[in-house]
Amino acid sequence: MVRHPGIVFGLACVCTGLGFRSISNVEVADRLFVLRAHSGLPDLEVLYTSYAEDACDFVTRWKSVSQLGLDMEQAHRQQGALAPSVPSLLQISAGDSVLIFDLAPWREAGSKSLPECLVSFLVSEGRTFFGMGLFKNAAILACEFDCVVQAVDMGIRAWPEVMLAEGGLIGMSEEYLGITLKPNDALAKSDWTSRPLSPTSLGYLAERSHLTWALANHFIKRYGPADKRWIRTEEELYRVGPKVLDPSAWAPHARSAFKVATVEDASVGSLVNFPAHDGLPPLEVLHTSDETEATEFMRAWERSETFGFDMKWDRVPDAHTTSRAALLLLSAARRVLIFDLVPSWKKAPGCFPASLASFLANDTRTFFGMGLDVNAAKLACIYDCLLVRGVDYNRRCWPELELGGGIVGLANKWLGTEVLQKKKAMRSNFHAGWLSRKQMEALAEHMYLVWALAEYFLENHGDVDRSWYMSESELRRYGMKLVDPRAWSPQAWRAFKALEEEGDQQVEEVKHQAQRRLQRHSSMRLGRAPSKRGLGGRGR
Repeated sequence: MVRHPGIVFGLACVCTGLGFRSISNVEVADRLFVLRAHSGLPDLEVLYTSYAEDACDFVTRWKSVSQLGLDMEQAHRQQGALAPSVPSLLQISAGDSVLIFDLAPWREAGSKSLPECLVSFLVSEGRTFFGMGLFKNAAILACEFDCVVQAVDMGIRAWPEVMLAEGGLIGMSEEYLGITLKPNDALAKSDWTSRPLSPTSLGYLAERSHLTWALANHFIKRYGPADKRWIRTEEELYRVGPKVLDPSAWAPHARSAFKVATVEDASVGSLVNFPAHDGLPPLEVLHTSDETEATEFMRAWERSETFGFDMKWDRVPDAHTTSRAALLLLSAARRVLIFDLVPSWKKAPGCFPASLASFLANDTRTFFGMGLDVNAAKLACIYDCLLVRGVDYNRRCWPELELGGGIVGLANKWLGTEVLQKKKAMRSNFHAGWLSRKQMEALAEHMYLVWALAEYFLENHGDVDRSWYMSESELRRYGMKLVDPRAWSPQAWRAFKALEEEGDQQVEEVKHQAQRRLQRHSSMRLGRAPSKRGLGGRGR
């Protein structure tokens, strides 16, 4: 049972008595209160506690609820810190009820896991939790408490009809719910490990926790239930774990699960739809590392002949180190494939999916891109994967295509789109194993525009000139300038040496042919039969 009958206070009311109890030198939070309706919000019943039995009693009211809001607060990472700090507050919401569970005193009391009843509630397969930035919070829950929840991060994977508004959660609540709360940057950047928490801080937490649930509830009613593909897998949560929580704070089982997740080739498996905007049509994007899933996605392109092509490579410390491929990007019409190559080369350096290699080597398909020759040369040398027909906008293409402003600038000029440059997202570190919604959107826009430009110029300025393609010999020779020979695949190196030997023979043959032509020409001018003597040689 909750120990206090409840304290009612309004938004502007200063409340006394909201504090802690001391038990064995551990400050324990315990308070039930009501936050009065304001700014479009209803009355909210809020429990702030660190008592397991009170929290368990409170969540029983949600026994039959299947969609809830979930959020966590932690101290902001300080400059120079090795890893983010552990979370200090856990918020769960549904309807007009909010639970704020204080993890700080619970952790200080020596507990290394959440209360059993809360874990059972959170991991139930019948419940889905929604939030903004929930991917990170769900990863923290999995790594510190070995508590894997069914999480949908509305900022990354959610309803394609939903457009992220400026102002984050507050902006979206005003746009979709008509709730007009003012942003509070001071509280948003607070150190949530300090105690005691003021009534204002508790009200801030309760409001935002309720908004998370209210938005999800609104989208479910308007656009339908959440797609299971939006739910983060256990492997995804453990993969991102080191980026969000110091490994020293991990639960033992989570460490073992992380080792499995980083060794096994787990599919990223993210299918996202982006609505039409800025002159672009709706886009369907698959982000995966599973070859079978990618092959199935590409079946829709069996009759297509024109494709956009690009690759993203990791950043290297110096000019003498060869970068490794992170992403392979393909596009045709409104579909974009983002294939994660990191699991492939982690399993075996130089390994490239066979079905993708076959797709790229098909001489009935033409691939277009900005900087395509560089990517194609690296592919040929590192993976022995040949892009047979590739056109680089930067080097050899239609003379009418005057470079300027990158792909986005060219598309806005020729196609009439109004797309904004997203340089920060396009220059990200793509080896993280997951992509944010902003990164996926930037890549999808870029790849669609690469394909659309090719279609436009094919229709209005004629077919591709075969002289624009780079031959195998040109690709491998160009690769010598880009790739350290130690990074070449053995097959690619043997093919290169064979081409060199064949090229030497061809050069010698050309020299002999030139000598014979010159001999015949000289003999005809002198009016005598051609001599068997070569240039610089003596006949017998």
